[in-house]
Amino acid sequence: MDEREIVLMVARGELDVDEADALLEAAQRNGSQWPIELPAGRSADDERRVDDAPVRSSRPGRRGKLSPDALIALAGAGVTPEWIRAVREAGVEELGTDTLVGLAGSGVTPEWIRAVGEAGVALNGDTLVALAGTGVTPEWILSLKDAGLAELDDDTLVGLAGCDVTPEWIEALSSEFATE
Repeated sequence: MDEREIVLMVARGELDVDEADALLEAAQRNGSQWPIELPAGRSADDERRVDDAPVRSSRPGRRGKLSPDALIALAGAGVTPEWIRAVREAGVEELGTDTLVGLAGSGVTPEWIRAVGEAGVALNGDTLVALAGTGVTPEWILSLKDAGLAELDDDTLVGLAGCDVTPEWIEALSSEFATE
């Protein structure tokens, strides 16, 4: 199990932050290079949770303040100012640090966000992180709708994705319940 897999497990809600920290510490004891060294003056017992304060676009004379932990998490996930702008342009407005890290850690692109939105998903950060963490594609969402699940809210989509439901399974199961 590597660092990226642990991040994805947190994004999918399979682990909480404390459980992820315990896994990362165990990996460190076994010779892994993760987690990265803590800044001077910090100990392994310090809380490592990243604040989920919204990251706002910069305005003349006003810049958002990010904690060192948030900066480390964002840098580690490969988040860039250009990527944040592209995600906003794709339709996601409220972006906190945890959301950005979860999206970037899942390999989300602005194109994926647009396509998921066009498939009818509300573009909020938590939903997108959960869907991306389970490998949902826009095509999968549309195929579920084609299989008869027209009314899919965000929580239902996340639940179906977490159970690996496929359109083929829905159709096969539905045929068993068909009445004559």
